Amino acid sequence: MSHPAPPEQIQQRRRQLQRQRRNRAVRSLWRFICMCGILTGSLWGICQLDWTISKPEQVRIEGNQYLSDTTIRSMLAISYPTSLVALGSEQLTTKPIERGLMVDARVERGLFPPHLTVRVQDFPPVARLIRDPASETQIYIDERGLELPISSYRRSVSQSLPTLQLQLPAQGSCPQWVPLYRVVRTSP
Repeated sequence: MSHPAPPEQIQQRRRQLQRQRRNRAVRSLWRFICMCGILTGSLWGICQLDWTISKPEQVRIEGNQYLSDTTIRSMLAISYPTSLVALGSEQLTTKPIERGLMVDARVERGLFPPHLTVRVQDFPPVARLIRDPASETQIYIDERGLELPISSYRRSVSQSLPTLQLQLPAQGSCPQWVPLYRVVRTSP
């Protein structure tokens, strides 16, 4: 048989347990206050950042060997300024894909500093279009049928322009260009 503990010892043990509970409660309260502070600070910081694309230079173009960055940026459906978060990949690539500029496009967002990176695949001009022989405008077409003026291409491309010429009516287009070009390319 064990002897009951003296009342002073029981009272001392009770005070010690109460102190431990109080200390745990105070630590939990401080943890909660710190976590609320961190969360509030983070949300405030996020709200304060200016995650907007306000100028074309914030759109980085990669993968283009022939077309100039300016040409590709002008084909993207971006109105400045616009929120980086609100821009969708489909919104950015629909118009250029419809025009034949991109086969596959990937858009990546960067937050610090805010920017977009658009990866494209472009093709060299393969023929000169002649719609009006008197016109000074030089329009070139690539193997997929994308028609662009010479100013749309990089300077390095303008030094190696194709000699093949394609004459079309003033407002006409050439829907058979792709199969026609395959035949011309394989022909001696």
